[in-house]
Amino acid sequence: LPRSKQIFKGPRPSFFTELLDGIRYVRRDSALSLLWVLGLVGVVLGQAYGVLLPGFAADTLKLPAFGLGLLFSVMAVGALAGNLLVANLQGNTRLWQSMLLLGAASGAALIWLALVGSLYPALAALVLLGLTGPPLFTINQPLGQLTSAPERRGRVLSLYTLTWAAMPLGAIPVAAA
Repeated sequence: LPRSKQIFKGPRPSFFTELLDGIRYVRRDSALSLLWVLGLVGVVLGQAYGVLLPGFAADTLKLPAFGLGLLFSVMAVGALAGNLLVANLQGNTRLWQSMLLLGAASGAALIWLALVGSLYPALAALVLLGLTGPPLFTINQPLGQLTSAPERRGRVLSLYTLTWAAMPLGAIPVAAA
């Protein structure tokens, strides 16, 4: 990778100092706060299905082992198509609107998936979920970087990355239901 210009000069702050600095920076900026909350909600509520999909495939859809691969594959096809569409979006206004629309559509696809009990509707729901879920994060994270000051981008990106550690929290109530 090419070397970038060093912005910070002086002794290196501790990890926790930089983490707290990033949290304070995101909290002060309403756009970054909204992006972080949307990312966290999307991860906690929208990504737990991947952990539960093997049980759904075996117990609800009565699929053999290769059926789980089929479910993940159709979702990947949707994700590829959705991200190719997102790659053609330009301008912050459209990106914000698209992100909110994708979040709502992803939630609807999850609800639809939870209500189906047969293979073909589940495949359609998973294509829609792939078409809307991953592109949401494809928009969310770069918007956070574009909104951040250059000297804070690393801290902001670190906080976005930490949201993925919260994904198992969404699986607990869903699995209990």
